[in-house]
Amino acid sequence: MSGSYTLIWYGDLVKSLVRRAGKGGIRAAGERLLEGADRNVPYLSGRLAATGKVSVADEGASNAGAVYYDTVYAARLHEHPEYTFRNGRSGKWVSRAIQEDGDAALRALADQIEGVL
Repeated sequence: MSGSYTLIWYGDLVKSLVRRAGKGGIRAAGERLLEGADRNVPYLSGRLAATGKVSVADEGASNAGAVYYDTVYAARLHEHPEYTFRNGRSGKWVSRAIQEDGDAALRALADQIEGVL
């Protein structure tokens, strides 16, 4: 069978859409992990819990994000799981969220990328 065919390649557009979806996916994954971390963050006045944030880097081709709590004492409390907190809350609350909610966070990331593909 003979004939001619034309192929139109939208590689740059697809790459741009996937990169943008990746950033959105990283934010969605981070929000999922933050929800999990908030369930275990030490809570006295609520000041520490209120500082929980998700940050997504905006550095060209790099897709990176962070979940963090922004107080001067957050790292100290996080890194001491031997501390006793009220209502069964514990140190390592972000690490615990990654262990417990990591699969759901990855699914949130994948859903964003699958949405553009």
